[in-house]
Amino acid sequence: MKKIKIFVLEHFEGAIISLVFFGIIAIAFFVYYRLSFLNFFFIPVILTGYFLGKKKAVLIGIFCISLVILYFLFFNLLATQKQPLSLEEIVILLTWASFLVVTGGIIGDVSERREKKIRSMRRSYVGVLDILLKYLEVADEAKPRSVRISHLAGKISKAAELGPSEVEDVKSAALLYEAGDLR
Repeated sequence: MKKIKIFVLEHFEGAIISLVFFGIIAIAFFVYYRLSFLNFFFIPVILTGYFLGKKKAVLIGIFCISLVILYFLFFNLLATQKQPLSLEEIVILLTWASFLVVTGGIIGDVSERREKKIRSMRRSYVGVLDILLKYLEVADEAKPRSVRISHLAGKISKAAELGPSEVEDVKSAALLYEAGDLR
């Protein structure tokens, strides 16, 4: 499962661009009321904003807008009955385009803030653990460090409701941990 996730994240941009092209082609060939299916393009913009950030989401939004505009231009050039876009259709396209770009920016910004908070919480967690470790080292100098760690590991494993033999295994592993430092 992790290999699939890594593969998808490595090739995410290509997948999004393929999704956009597939959407344009599907809408062009299978949909009569094309303007009603413009909301499909919010999917790649939202996914890009969530996984890749604000900058790339806005770029994908602009890419979607340019493809839709190119589609309408080429459709009018190749059509037998040339019908220019009405004022209502132009207003619909402009509002859709602006909301698409704004959505990409907002989703990307929220995602970047979430990632920043997670990184900050991880740094805080590591800092608290460092402080706790220093406190434990200073608090009980009478016993060697490996014995103190073994004792605390035993308490943690008892709190985790492990069996008596497993508690002893954890304590033994904690005692043997520093055996590698003896070299």
